[in-house]
Order: sequence, then C-alpha cells, then structure tokens
Amino acid sequence: MKIFSKIDNKVKTVLIISENTQRIEEIKQRLALQGINDFSIINKNLSNLNSNELEFDYWGVVCDISKSTDAKTHIDIIIRLFANELAKVVIGDSDSITLKQNFEKRGISYLHFGSEANQIYDKLVKFNTNETKNYAIKIAVIGCKGGIGTSFCAYHIARLIYDRFSTPTLLVQGANSSLNIDILSGINFEKEHFRANGLSLYKQNQDENFEFSSNKFKQFNFIIFDYSVQALQKELCEDILNHCDTAILLSDTSVASVRKAKEIIKVNRFLKSVNKGASKLVFYINTPYKINHLSTDQIEKIAETKIDLILPNAGNSELGAKLNRKAQIAFQTAIDNLTGSKKASKFWLFKAR
Repeated sequence: MKIFSKIDNKVKTVLIISENTQRIEEIKQRLALQGINDFSIINKNLSNLNSNELEFDYWGVVCDISKSTDAKTHIDIIIRLFANELAKVVIGDSDSITLKQNFEKRGISYLHFGSEANQIYDKLVKFNTNETKNYAIKIAVIGCKGGIGTSFCAYHIARLIYDRFSTPTLLVQGANSSLNIDILSGINFEKEHFRANGLSLYKQNQDENFEFSSNKFKQFNFIIFDYSVQALQKELCEDILNHCDTAILLSDTSVASVRKAKEIIKVNRFLKSVNKGASKLVFYINTPYKINHLSTDQIEKIAETKIDLILPNAGNSELGAKLNRKAQIAFQTAIDNLTGSKKASKFWLFKAR
C-alpha cells in the first residue's frame, strides 16, 4: 500500500465512528490541521454498526470504543467490516497496555484518547499493509465422517460470508478432504483461484496441509478451512482447534460420527482450560437423505452437548452447490450465529483508497 503524505493530492476520506459528537468534532479538528478535510461520520456505537451503513473507498477509519475494554468483540467487528488494506485506528478511554497490545497484534492501532489523540493522523499515514501479518478471522469446518457434506457446508459458509460482508474471503480445502471445490464452485482450476472481488479458493497439498498462516492468505479478512478429522491423530485435531477462532463440528446422525464429535468437543474443552483451542465451537448436524440412525435426543446424550443447528441436506454435495429454500434459511442462520451479524439488505465492497 502507498504511504500517504500531506502533499498527496488524492482526496482522503476518513470515516469516524463514535457515539460522542464532541469527540467526533475534536478528531475532525485534529485531522484538519494535518490537511484532512473530507469526513464520513457515523454517530453510533461500533457494536451496532451494520455493513449497509458503510460506503467504500475510505482512506482510513477511526473507531471510538469509549470506556469498553472488550478488545476481542471490537476486533472481530472491525475485521468483519473493513478490508485488511484499510488503515484502522481505535480510540478509547482506557490506557491499558494489554488492551493496546491486543489490538496491535491484529494490525489495528489503539490510542488512549486523553493522552494520545494527537497521534491519530500519524497512525493513519504510516499504516502499511506490507508490514501487517495475517489477521483474518479463521473458521474451521471439521467433518467427523467422510461423505457427510463437509466441503458442501464449508463452501456455502464461505460463499455466504463473502456475500454478506464483501470483504476478501478465502476457502481453503485440506489435502485430506474431497478436493471438490472446483465442482462445487463451477470454476475449473488446479490449485488456487484468487479473486479481487468474489470468493477465493485454494487447495492444499500434503506438504502444506494444516498450514494456517501462509503468506498467500495475508490479504484475506475471513479464511474458512475445510478439514475431515475422521482418521486424524489427536495432535492434528488439536492443531486445527488451536489455529482457528471458530470451529464448526459437522456430524451426521450415525453413531460413529457423533462419537468423533464427542471426542473433538472434549479435546477443545481441555485446550480451553489451558487458554488454547477454538474460542467458539458449534455443533451442527447435516441430515442425510435416507438414513435416520439417531434421534436428536440420542445425539445430544452421546455428544454431551446441545446441537446448535440442523442443516437439511439440500443436494448431492459432489455434483452441485444449489440450496433449496429450507437450506438457505438454515445456512443464513449459521452465518448470523458465526459472525454475530444479521443479514443486511445491501452490501458494499470496502476498499482502501
């Protein structure tokens, strides 16, 4: 990304998000002194922001979180809504060093408004995407059995996330999966299909299987991993859980699949007890066409957890990716729960100017 200076003659629109109108005016005044005069203002709490309220081609964004110290929630919102190449500054009332570190680990500048507000301009100007790491929200779709539609579900989750937020999204299919995303997507490619606008696709080979932080993934806000764990060793299952923010455990109604789900749930509970593992784990059932092994009550008893969502098997996952109406509703519910955001009526592509 180009480093902008005061003499750059491009229009630099800065988006300011804050409930505090007085603070908005102070930020505008500080930036105006540095030659920034084009602003877009959203006078509300960042947590209540919807994607359809945003335009595109911002030069930078300044988000006021006031007294909040909940870094994770605000980081997730920012990554969800704004492309990685957009300069982002968060201001707040806390001068906690830990809070600052949590934001800056994810490539977002945090400033204490009372003592550091004069640094807002410098943070925007000096932002350089070439120096940032991979700060994507990572979601693993973990299939507990072969042939239960893991790739089918992973593809739709990735596609619907991109459709909702229009931020760079990548679907990574592990070497031990069906490797059928070319068929599901209708796109003929061998290994990778990267797009500036649209869902990007990538197939891992055995040498790079279970790699979560490749330089090729750096540009993406969301990365969805498609893995089957039916025959995986415990250590590899732990590796998946440790490297993803959210894990979707997918099972059918068979005893073998539910028992594998129970095993993974126990592994993640242990990992979380030592501050590792997936922060969020959800348990989905993909119902098969003709087989009806276990009831919902039986599944929950064996797995020792509640089913979060039942996905109706809408089609042959090897031959196509179309969803019927019932399946569309179920998958949209999944996206609501995974991202903490309801579907908006209009979506915009957010790019850095």
